[in-house]
Amino acid sequence: MQINITNHVSEKLDELATVLENDNNLLITSPTDSGKTFAIVKYASLNRDKRIAFLMPTQALVDNVKIGYEGKEQNNIRCGYSKKWVQEYQDSNFICTTYDSYKFFEDDFDMVIVDEAHQLAGGGDYRNVPVSSILDIKSKLVLLTATPEVIELLPNFKKVEFVKTSKAKRTVSIIESDIKAKRTAISIIEKQKPNTLLILRIQDKQLIDHLHTLYSRDKNIVVLYSADVQQMEAHQDLDLYRQTKKGVIPKDVDILLCTSILDAGVSLEVSRNVEAWAISDYFMPNPIDMIQLYARVRTSSMYQMNLTIIGSFGVYEIDSSALPNGMNSSQLSMKMSQRYNEYSQIDFESYVGLLSYYNIQYQVINFKQGDVAKAKYAGKLKPVKIAKNLSNFKYEYDGIVHLCKNKGYENWLAIIEGKDIISSKSNRIVSSIYLDLQKAVDFNIYFGFFITEQYRKNVFIPLADACDSNTSSIIFRKVLSELLIGYNMHEGDKFTMILTNYNRLNTSQKKSIKTVSSLLYDGRKWNSSTIRLERLPKCIYVDMYLNNFIETKGTKVA
Repeated sequence: MQINITNHVSEKLDELATVLENDNNLLITSPTDSGKTFAIVKYASLNRDKRIAFLMPTQALVDNVKIGYEGKEQNNIRCGYSKKWVQEYQDSNFICTTYDSYKFFEDDFDMVIVDEAHQLAGGGDYRNVPVSSILDIKSKLVLLTATPEVIELLPNFKKVEFVKTSKAKRTVSIIESDIKAKRTAISIIEKQKPNTLLILRIQDKQLIDHLHTLYSRDKNIVVLYSADVQQMEAHQDLDLYRQTKKGVIPKDVDILLCTSILDAGVSLEVSRNVEAWAISDYFMPNPIDMIQLYARVRTSSMYQMNLTIIGSFGVYEIDSSALPNGMNSSQLSMKMSQRYNEYSQIDFESYVGLLSYYNIQYQVINFKQGDVAKAKYAGKLKPVKIAKNLSNFKYEYDGIVHLCKNKGYENWLAIIEGKDIISSKSNRIVSSIYLDLQKAVDFNIYFGFFITEQYRKNVFIPLADACDSNTSSIIFRKVLSELLIGYNMHEGDKFTMILTNYNRLNTSQKKSIKTVSSLLYDGRKWNSSTIRLERLPKCIYVDMYLNNFIETKGTKVA
């Protein structure tokens, strides 16, 4: 479901109310800087008969809501955290507290709304207990975020998207570098531009403390990361620290040194332009975090934030497969965390593709020479390069040659016999590609379907899964039969498929049906009761693949 807005969610309060009063658990997405918090507070103030819990990942966010709304006219919200605070406000109808403090409440709310809900995945490893308790909530659960990656894979949540009709474009700079974060940070500080606020976002508290010690005599520096109050307030100006924690950075602050705590939703009120650097020693900083970080200075501000991202790209593509079934909440929390952390290890195309999806343009900078080149990457081996040049790996290549010859698929081998020379030894990625190709030959999945400009696991896996589901699921076979009704039609012919049975499938089965359909038809609107499909030109490789299904009915494709 999609709801268009011009700037703020509050423009569509009636639609929001209708959505929230639906019985389903909800995943509501809305862009950064679209007033999600205000809209929720407004909804609660108009529905005082409902008990609503509004959960935040950090104390700073709860404090911001408290400053902005608690005690104001028409608002009935109570904001705080800790077991003692919960005991005092246990019976309040509308509370705002942290993920960690919610466990002290009885689970008898009409609705629990989780703000910055992507943090359920981002923090699933180090805050497993509170995330698990949220996943176990029996009340109606509403997940609210601008970046639904990973959590959108949770089962049994209806997705509702608030979409801005006009989107502001921003540009980040990306530097691929294996230079240590310490050396990089020192170089950036030494070259700080005059009259700018410098933000260094580094996931290393010891390095942050070291930089603070090095430069605090000459510059006003605020340190911000998760720690107890005494530790954070020691050795830094208390007034500057406390204002910064609230999101108001005084003009006296020269440098803000922080961890990912800054990504978690606090809007920054600044008094000059900002040069922000996200630095990693190993892989790239997580792109989901970067999308959130870039929104900390609002587009409506008279000041701008330039963001530069430094690290090394990985070799993986984004894993969008469904989260495994049958896990308890603790296991699911850890699995989500694993998926979330894998985003730091994705390849260049996947990384910038995600940024582009959120309307963030990019320029890639050669760190040593300082020149700027648009989107050209020649770093670590990507899966597609390995797949296209598998002939460099004798054991794996010989195995695929043998399988292809046995089935008469020798002409498929040209796809994996590239001319690039790879001196690397076989590794985990090579082995994974080898297993995929074995299964592809077994299931008649033409290599060219998924080895294109990228190694498209998101195509291969659904096609392979379709073969498994066809033998194990009666309802899947029924939907597949409905899909293949138009197989013998001519190019350009159209037919309407009823989606009643399709809508009974699970998420991965739906993905398989849509992927099989994409080989045969043009038609993408699968979220209604019917879909109009137009026959694509016939292809011999599609026919080979479809024999997996049509042979089982006694009719082999010619």
